[in-house]
Amino acid sequence: MKNKYTFVQQDDGRVPVQVRQLECPDCREILTQPDIEVFNRCPFCNYRFELNFQIEDFILEPIAENWARQQNIQISTKNQRFIDSLFFERGDFFTFLFGV
Repeated sequence: MKNKYTFVQQDDGRVPVQVRQLECPDCREILTQPDIEVFNRCPFCNYRFELNFQIEDFILEPIAENWARQQNIQISTKNQRFIDSLFFERGDFFTFLFGV
């Protein structure tokens, strides 16, 4: 499945971890999760993001990471690749959840 959206890793030195951000395909502004989590639109140019597994993962990523930290869960890279291959690479997980 071709990636429809471009994501960038920003490390400005102020936070201890790199933050994944989304580049708007229309105006090329760099967006964070709170920018699109409610309205699915770019706040700068009003581009409408199509709801797909990439956008869902982008929005839910900080919530899942926070939950995992609270539960003291560590997912190895090998296990994460296996989980991704089961659902995300083919888009089956999105279809499974939403029937689309």
